[in-house]
Amino acid sequence: MDYNRMVAYIYSYNDGQKCKNTGFAKIEVRQDILKLQINMKGAYSENSYIWSVNLFYRKNARIIGIKLGDMNIKSGVGEYRYAGSALDIEKSGIDFNGVKGLYLEESGENEKSLVRRSKMFASEWDDLGFSPDAIASRDWSKGEGEILVEFPQAPSESTVLTAAEVPDSKGPETKASEPEVPEYFTAQQVTKVSDEWFEKLSRERNHVFLFADDELYDIIEISPEDIERLPETNWGLKNNSFLNHGYFQFRHLILGRMYERENCGYFIGVPGVYSRRDRNTAAMFDFYHFKFSMRSDMRLSQFGYWYRELEC
Repeated sequence: MDYNRMVAYIYSYNDGQKCKNTGFAKIEVRQDILKLQINMKGAYSENSYIWSVNLFYRKNARIIGIKLGDMNIKSGVGEYRYAGSALDIEKSGIDFNGVKGLYLEESGENEKSLVRRSKMFASEWDDLGFSPDAIASRDWSKGEGEILVEFPQAPSESTVLTAAEVPDSKGPETKASEPEVPEYFTAQQVTKVSDEWFEKLSRERNHVFLFADDELYDIIEISPEDIERLPETNWGLKNNSFLNHGYFQFRHLILGRMYERENCGYFIGVPGVYSRRDRNTAAMFDFYHFKFSMRSDMRLSQFGYWYRELEC
């Protein structure tokens, strides 16, 4: 299987509605080995459940989960790591090319009955959206070898399939039954890189989770030396005093993509602390925007990033 590396943002779903960004997943496929790391922040729920980690593939309008394991989320924070075969994930017969996203649902003792999906966390990267109601649920009361598929149009007429009859991801899909592509930001936009320069940098640098929303995303840390790898129209940033001062104070800059921008769609950010004086200084060097950060290793009040859009 070809080398693949991606980062996908994870969102909370409350009663089926997509809400805030609560974490990210780093995924790598190399030499037929799948490695997954999940980091959650601000993933609060009413109950202290263990959360089941599932990759999923699609069959028509249904979402079929492949359970990888369980993770603990305490006080909204959790971390999970997984390594296994990318060719036959957890002996499901599905390889990673067929995987379209991941979701976290309540686990533990409530696996003995159908899981109540009022609260979930999920990410998808095929632009078809995610709906908890579309998940084909394992009916534990009927034995582990059976799947209860619930169709929203006729919930009273559920169909039970044996494990051998569970559809695979290679079958023909009915286009008319595919869920409508949502208008909001999707995880596919997180991983889709259209420009070669950014794709190469993205593979070589650490991805960081910094903000509570998705206006700025697919963020990596860089240094001033990397500016020469940006489009040539931005090379003048090497001599930007405000940028260099921020770098030497915090030892990093950030680079990423901007959601729904008509121009370049990429930004560069300088770490700093918000104040009226710094706002005026930043504006003198064309850094007009500031966003507060959730970064946990910078325990400074009002810490965040001054940023500007790149020129392409």
